[in-house]
Amino acid sequence: MLRHLRGACYHCRMFNFGKPKTAGDWIIHIAGAIVAIFLVWWMLRMYVL
Repeated sequence: MLRHLRGACYHCRMFNFGKPKTAGDWIIHIAGAIVAIFLVWWMLRMYVL
């Protein structure tokens, strides 16, 4: 059963953490980078500065 579940999500576009290939992958990677930078900035502002 676990093998079936893991195989079912092998082609999920949501979990493509490799090299972006399509325009949608690039948009998701860029949006994730913006969110990550914002969170780092926010945490530094809240707890350090």
